Amino acid sequence: MTRERSKTFTLIELLVVIAIIAILAALLMPALSKTRAKGRAGSCRNNVKQFTQANIMYADDYQGWLPVDVDGYHYKLLRNYLNYPLSNGTPGATRQVAPGVFCPEVYFNPYYASSDGNVYYVWGDRNFLNSDYGGFLPKARNPSVKFMILEISRSTAGGNAATRYYRYKNNVFLHDKTMNIGFYDGHVEAFRDIQPYFYHLDTTTTAGNNAARPYWASDY
Repeated sequence: MTRERSKTFTLIELLVVIAIIAILAALLMPALSKTRAKGRAGSCRNNVKQFTQANIMYADDYQGWLPVDVDGYHYKLLRNYLNYPLSNGTPGATRQVAPGVFCPEVYFNPYYASSDGNVYYVWGDRNFLNSDYGGFLPKARNPSVKFMILEISRSTAGGNAATRYYRYKNNVFLHDKTMNIGFYDGHVEAFRDIQPYFYHLDTTTTAGNNAARPYWASDY
């Protein structure tokens, strides 16, 4: 009389199953990681869109003027448009309190010892807000090609003096090497770190041969 084969797994069979599962997991992880990254990029794009539209809606309500605070805390003027309790500061709230003001990605900027990992949104032409125009939206020329809102990475305690035209230490390209940018006409696009859109000079001047000027200088 033959003895029936045991229905339980042997140690070798169990190890084979574990190895197969591990191989499948290793094959799926890169795809899952890319999917998550695309999801975060999409969330960031939506955030930039909402932040850009909040600025435009503010201008619609205030005869064309963008949110300009005399103390430089422009974010808090958008609290009723973004539904976040924004106050003095840059950007005036934490990621937990105002997630729509921050990119979902976390990036610890190696250029700043005080970098807190936050990537948030900032006005591309800050000089425009503080100029004689005072951020008067109708004065923005060629609004479909002018950068209004960009992504920035530095300590939130360090202010937002990071733009016009390109501060290589501050601007980040975290979404498959692109940055989400909101324009003065309200649309959003993803841009790579290439000329002439980003001119690799740590400067705020409009003089000289700065090829990025037509995209950053709102009144140009």
